[in-house]
Amino acid sequence: MKIILVKVGGSSITVKKDLETLDRDALKWFSKTVATSIHDSYTHYDSPHKQHTPCKEKEEDNDEEDGHEEIYSMIIVHGAGSFGHHSAKAYGLRGHDHPPSDTDDLRAFNQDHSRKMMSGLVKTRHSVKKLNSAVVSHLLDEGVNAVGISPCMNIPNLLAHGGDEKGGVTILVQAILQSLTAGIIPVIHGDAGLYGYYKDQYDKLDDPCKKMASAGILGGDRLVEIIASHKDLCTSIERVVFLTDVKGVYTKDPKVYANEAVLVREILVDPITGSLKIDHDDDDSNGNISASGSTHDHDVTGGLETKLDAAVNVAKVGIPVIITQCGSVSAEQAVKGGMIQCTSCNDYLTSEGTIIRIKQ
Repeated sequence: MKIILVKVGGSSITVKKDLETLDRDALKWFSKTVATSIHDSYTHYDSPHKQHTPCKEKEEDNDEEDGHEEIYSMIIVHGAGSFGHHSAKAYGLRGHDHPPSDTDDLRAFNQDHSRKMMSGLVKTRHSVKKLNSAVVSHLLDEGVNAVGISPCMNIPNLLAHGGDEKGGVTILVQAILQSLTAGIIPVIHGDAGLYGYYKDQYDKLDDPCKKMASAGILGGDRLVEIIASHKDLCTSIERVVFLTDVKGVYTKDPKVYANEAVLVREILVDPITGSLKIDHDDDDSNGNISASGSTHDHDVTGGLETKLDAAVNVAKVGIPVIITQCGSVSAEQAVKGGMIQCTSCNDYLTSEGTIIRIKQ
């Protein structure tokens, strides 16, 4: 049985400009789509979307004969949207792409700054856990056996940059696998977490009580990257799907160049260099790609540009990625896990969206 990892953007399931406001229609659509895509063994016994006999073996369920698509297990990651970005921005929390180091610039870092960051951490976590609870609640209503997993603080040694230097990512992956093995869909949220401890530069006695804690944001896109590329999961994940508030990746920002922007259908990634090639014969983009178009005043995680970076890194380990618009027919097709067709056949799985995969 294959796993599909779905990242639903916070801006797709919340009203991002309004503090802690759900987009209930989008959440309803998302939850129902998940419920009708996963294997019955991951749903309530009396689920309204029951399709197959629980734990039916693949050999007994001949997809070609009965006309059904193969049913998958799923890992869900969601962003924070209006449930975390407001407080994170107010307190100066941001994402990091490297481990904390004593060489970081600490000239402006003092006890007051550390206390401010800890206040931002706890308030941001409190907010995003409300959204996680709402997402899980909607999934339960649709008959999905879902459980929320809060990564930072709850997972030992998992810091805001998402590195596995101290084994934090491995512990998170073990929790995910344990849930899936038990017939439960894990729902992980973008989070605020610790980002190292620093010595007070004015403390001459090296008092451990005077060490200052830093904090940051471990965003949903980064979580997708570290989960999908982990050695214990990467061979089991068939695809990663990003559900966003735009249709995909464009040759130019569609909100600025509405008449010139072309939706890129496929991006090929060189597995060695990581360089990108647009496989799109009917445009004159000359290889240019715009990840703009999905940004908000309170976004502290980089918008669609961060998604593209994460998608490329996932594709480099051999997992195809689809970026498409939440609530669309294309999104439903992608989540349900049909075959991804090749460009040369001029036949895509989704009617819209961008497919990112390794160059063969």
